[in-house]
Amino acid sequence: MSKLAYYITQMSSTRLKSLLGFLVIGFALILCFGTIGYHLIEQMSWLDALYMAVITISTVGFQEVKPLSDAGKFFTIVYVIFGLTFVSYNIFNIGQLFFENTIVNFLTHKNTGAKGMKNHYIICGFGRIGSIVARELHRKGQKFVIIEKDPERIKILQDKEYPFIEGDATEEETLIKAGIKEARGVACALNADADNLYVTLTAKELNPNILIISRAENENSVKKILKAGATRVITPYEEGALKIAQFLTDSETLDLVDFFIKSQHLSFIIKDIEVNEKSELAGKSLRECRLREKYGALVIAIKRNDKTIINPSPDEVIKAKDTLVVIGDPTMIEKMKK
Repeated sequence: MSKLAYYITQMSSTRLKSLLGFLVIGFALILCFGTIGYHLIEQMSWLDALYMAVITISTVGFQEVKPLSDAGKFFTIVYVIFGLTFVSYNIFNIGQLFFENTIVNFLTHKNTGAKGMKNHYIICGFGRIGSIVARELHRKGQKFVIIEKDPERIKILQDKEYPFIEGDATEEETLIKAGIKEARGVACALNADADNLYVTLTAKELNPNILIISRAENENSVKKILKAGATRVITPYEEGALKIAQFLTDSETLDLVDFFIKSQHLSFIIKDIEVNEKSELAGKSLRECRLREKYGALVIAIKRNDKTIINPSPDEVIKAKDTLVVIGDPTMIEKMKK
């Protein structure tokens, strides 16, 4: 529906401009016609003839310059009928276009926004970074809503049929409207570091447990945004440069990682699973747990206190309060968590 609404809006806007131009030019021609008519028929001066044309076509009922002859009365009748018909027809068409735009706007925004959403993600800004985040969340079937204020980007959002809220992400009211209190995470992808800092502060205040991932253009802004409450801060240029360097020195490994990340045919996730004291995994080695045989999950790391054990051996014993970093099928990993 949003694609249809967009095209209708574009056509309506063009038609409205044409109608307004036609109305102005036509009205000017009608006044010229009336002025010339009264000047020739009633021998009025040009100013008096223009005055008669204006009060006649506007039907204000002011006093005539002088009593009209029979020819002048007949001309006035024709002039009023023709002029009022022209003006009424154009005003009707303009009113119809305004009504159409109102209906289109209602249909366009009917299914947008975060109404009824819970455990969703909020993307602040639909620029280069925000659009990629939205694309990936959409590909993975995640619920999300985008906050954007730029009219051109909103047209793109309508075309893609992404849920969005038109507004300023730095305003608390807009974040509340996006369901910040029920959201799972926020992606701060605005262009200015100061704006991302402000969004982080506001989001953390409204939802202390929310996951906040922010971008930063300036390296000096990273610490400030982290102190404001961001879970992690991404510097696109720095991380892009590091990836280029890694491709130069270890391209085979990164090719494999990119294959898994970008593949749309493979279904897998990397998930943190916390082991509590009542878990059947606590006190057992990875070999004894047989997670790969039971759930098809591979433990790639164990987070324990302040250290992380990368690629743990099969004999590594899992302890209570450990966090297992596992990779595998989303459905099987959810069963594993339970």
